[in-house]
Amino acid sequence: MTREGRLAGQTRTFTALGGKRVDRWAGVELALREDAAGTGPHFADPDVPCLQLYWLQAWLDDGTAVEIGTYQDDDGFGLHGHSSDKAYDDGRWNGIYRWRSFPELPTGSIDRVTVFPERHFLAEVHFRIGARRWRWSRANWRRRTRAR
Repeated sequence: MTREGRLAGQTRTFTALGGKRVDRWAGVELALREDAAGTGPHFADPDVPCLQLYWLQAWLDDGTAVEIGTYQDDDGFGLHGHSSDKAYDDGRWNGIYRWRSFPELPTGSIDRVTVFPERHFLAEVHFRIGARRWRWSRANWRRRTRAR
């Protein structure tokens, strides 16, 4: 598949979520900092108002899930989404990774999806769910999201 074809396919995957209803979010969170002073990894910091995610699933009201993550191409990183059936923590996430649900993220009808390409990558996706805007972006190798 060409780079342009991949971008078009990912754009369709995300825009197709418009009008669907998200019932819950789950996935793998990546620590903001590794073990600091023997207290274990830090997953939250009031000075860092975002979640750093390895991947995230949107569980829809029809029982299906869409997994959101990033991929690396030769010269950069982009977002991708695909159907998922990983509904559980398989026990392999520990240390700087942890599986969890994300009740702080908005649920409800996805009223609007806006995609932002950059060169041949999908750089960012914005969702409007109810009155809340929510952004998923690729940032270097890390998956970051900010709930607003």
